Amino acid sequence: MTLRFTDLSTSRRAFVRRCQSLNYGSLLDVVVRNGEPAISECIAVVEERLDSREELRPEISLPDFTLAKEVCRLMERLSEIGNGVIKRVEVRGGIPRKITFSTKNTESTR
Repeated sequence: MTLRFTDLSTSRRAFVRRCQSLNYGSLLDVVVRNGEPAISECIAVVEERLDSREELRPEISLPDFTLAKEVCRLMERLSEIGNGVIKRVEVRGGIPRKITFSTKNTESTR
């Protein structure tokens, strides 16, 4: 099944947009409540190359688009985590590539 941006909840769409606008860097301490990210509470660590200008994701200005497989996997993990904290979301080219998280529910780690 293909997941589209407009299929996401408001908080998940905000999370995707935050990753797109960050472009390169990390989001730290993302609180997850009932499978929904609370990005207003997280810290963004920006990586900026000084030898070239990084282009933003072309989807950042689109109202709807098909989500990258990494974003779809992250949405699955948010549901699996349920309540917890994603310690670090590594973002490359506006797409979340790797996460480190903690959760009290050890049953939902895989």
